[in-house]
Amino acid sequence: MGDGIGRYRGTEGRLPQWLRRRPKRAEADDGNDREKLLLAVAAAGLPLAPAAYPVGYSCSCERIGCPTPARHPVSFAWQTQSTTDRGQIERWARNEPAANFVTATGMVHDVLDVPLAAGRAALERLLAEGVEVGPVAESSAAGPDGGRMLFFTATRGTPEDEDEWWPCELDCHPETMDE
Repeated sequence: MGDGIGRYRGTEGRLPQWLRRRPKRAEADDGNDREKLLLAVAAAGLPLAPAAYPVGYSCSCERIGCPTPARHPVSFAWQTQSTTDRGQIERWARNEPAANFVTATGMVHDVLDVPLAAGRAALERLLAEGVEVGPVAESSAAGPDGGRMLFFTATRGTPEDEDEWWPCELDCHPETMDE
């Protein structure tokens, strides 16, 4: 038996509710910014699929001990379900407003994920040398990691060897042991 408060009564305490509260929107904000961004990604030709999202201190997949909470696709068939179809993306975004989205890499694009400091240094050097770069995204995080930088690149296509998974030049050079 419980003491009549919190989880023992079948209701949630005020602290978890406060931690999950959403910021109030300005009247001019119609709430479609997220949807507009998703549609812009799809319009750029990058297929999207819905992904898990945080629910309190756990993952929306409800898997006990989820190894990557709120950072994985919802479906195991996400690569075949990913799409650039405007209608489907709008339905996903409206039916699950808290859902994250992932892009299907290897089909149209690849992503190089690096620590934020290294990514900033690399981007600065590339721009200084006049190298044309594709889209770059930054995610900030508290803690020793300090965030990540994502470099979006065109894919090099489907490899002949289906077991091959490196989406970069690292697996191609050197080609022989002598090199």
